Amino acid sequence: MFTVYLLQSNKNRHYIGFTSNLSQRISQHNHKHHGTTYGIGEVWEVVASKEFSSKEEAMTFELYLKSLKNWRKAFEALK
Repeated sequence: MFTVYLLQSNKNRHYIGFTSNLSQRISQHNHKHHGTTYGIGEVWEVVASKEFSSKEEAMTFELYLKSLKNWRKAFEALK
């Protein structure tokens, strides 16, 4: 199973991604990952997610959400 997720940080930033292990991925965003979501004192929480049976489906949906360029629209699509 693959999960497409929407994160919100305590600094009111948002991030859309997909993974096969959501709990591990959130831990990476909050502790180890030094990409665009890593910030000192920044804590990320999942606000919405949706599961898919294949990686291809998850990747396609993630790209669709990112194409919306609006986290509120992405949130509604994940409901």
